[in-house]
Amino acid sequence: MDVNQRSDEELARQAGDGDEEAFAELYRRYFSSVYDLAIRLSRDRDVAALVVQSSFLRVYQGLRAAALQTPFRLQLFAAACGDVRERLRHRRGPVSEGEEGFVVADPARLADPAQAAQLPELARLAWQVAREMRPEEYELLHLSARQQLDERELAAIFRTRPETLEQRLAHLRADLEESFAALLLLRRGRRECLDLDFLVGDDEWSVALRRRIVRHLAGCETCQATRRRYLAGLEVFAALAPAPAPAGWQETMLSRLQNAVRTGAVAAEPAVIAPTVTPPPRRPVEAWPRPGGAGAGLGDWFGRVFGGGGARGPLLAMLAGGLLVLVVTLAALCGAGAFEDGEEKAAPSPTGSVTATVTRTKAPTRTPTPTGTATSPPLATPAETALPATPTSVPATDTPTPRPQPPTATPPPPTATPAPPTPTSSPEPVP
Repeated sequence: MDVNQRSDEELARQAGDGDEEAFAELYRRYFSSVYDLAIRLSRDRDVAALVVQSSFLRVYQGLRAAALQTPFRLQLFAAACGDVRERLRHRRGPVSEGEEGFVVADPARLADPAQAAQLPELARLAWQVAREMRPEEYELLHLSARQQLDERELAAIFRTRPETLEQRLAHLRADLEESFAALLLLRRGRRECLDLDFLVGDDEWSVALRRRIVRHLAGCETCQATRRRYLAGLEVFAALAPAPAPAGWQETMLSRLQNAVRTGAVAAEPAVIAPTVTPPPRRPVEAWPRPGGAGAGLGDWFGRVFGGGGARGPLLAMLAGGLLVLVVTLAALCGAGAFEDGEEKAAPSPTGSVTATVTRTKAPTRTPTPTGTATSPPLATPAETALPATPTSVPATDTPTPRPQPPTATPPPPTATPAPPTPTSSPEPVP
C-alpha cells in the first residue's frame, strides 16, 4: 500500500518500529498545522520552528518507547501547545513577525464559495479580533475552529473534562462574534447609521468602544441589517489559510529530525530551559591564620580580612559601630564620676527634665539662674556638692553657671544596597 494512503495509526505504529519513511509522511501531513498554530500563538518564526522540531521529536520518541496511548495528532498538538506556552512564559522583548502572513484567507474553506469576495477585508478583521485573545483562549479556539477537534479530543489534549471545555468554547465563540460584529460596524456601518456614527465619534478601537457598539447593535435594526450582509466571524477565522513557513524550512527541519533520531543526540525534554543566574566568584577568606614563618601569621590574617572591600564592608561597619558605642559609654561613665576616688559617688543620671540652679553663699551672683528643659542627657553631668551643716566664711566669688551642652547628632551608618542579579539569556535548544 502507498504510504500516502495509510492512516495515522498505521504510520505511527510503523514509525515506532523504526520506519523513517512512515515518520516522514506523518511529518509532512502535520507540519503546516503545527507551524501555523505555533506562529499564530508566538508571532515569531524562530520560535515556531523550534516548537515544530521539539514537538515532532518528543512524539516520535514516545512512539519508539511505546508510551503513547492517544492518537498521534492529539499528542502532537498537546506537545506543541505546551512548548509554546513555556516559550511565551520566558520570552522577553517585542514580537518580531509582521501581519501579512496571517490575514490570507482560503476560499475553499468557506461553506459558500460565492461569498469569497468579502474575504480579503473580513480576514483582516477576524485576525485582529483573534490576536487580542489571551494565549490559553486562542489555542483552544484555534484547535476547535481551524483543526475541527471536538470537545472530547480537546479534553484529551488539555487534560480536563469535556463539559468544562464545552462551556469555555461557547463563551469564546460568543465573544469572538461580538467583537467581530462591533469591529465590522466600526468599519462598514457608520454610513448607514447616523446614530452609530455619532456614538463612535473620533474614538479608536478599544474594549470600551466595542461594548458601546454591541449595546447599540442590540437595539438598532439598521445595524442589524448591515451585520447580516456579511459572513460570521467564526467562519472567517476558520477560513484563514495556514501561515506559510519560509522556503526550504520544512525539508531542512525534517533532515535535522531524522539525524537526531538516528544519532539519539537530542532528548525528549522541554525545549525551553529556565534562565539561570551565575553567582559571581567569591574570594575565599581564612577562618583562622595559618601558621607560617617570620612575617606571617595573625598580621597577615588581619590584612586579608580587613584589606580591600566587597564583602568586608559590613564587618568593618559592625566593628566601627561597636567601638563607637564603647567610647560613648565610657565617656558617659567618666562624666558621671563612676571612676573617681574618695567618698564621692556617681550621680544618678536624670530621667526627666533637668534644672540647673546656682547656690549663693555670701555675695550675690551676677550671673542669672538659667532654667531649661533638656530633651536628652548631655555627655557629662556635674556632681552635686553637699552643703556643710555649720556656716563657714567663704570669700565672695562669682561661680560660673555650667551651661548644658546640646547633644551631638550622629548620622546612621550607610547601608550598601546589593546590585540586582543580571539575568542571562536562555540557552538556545539543540535542534
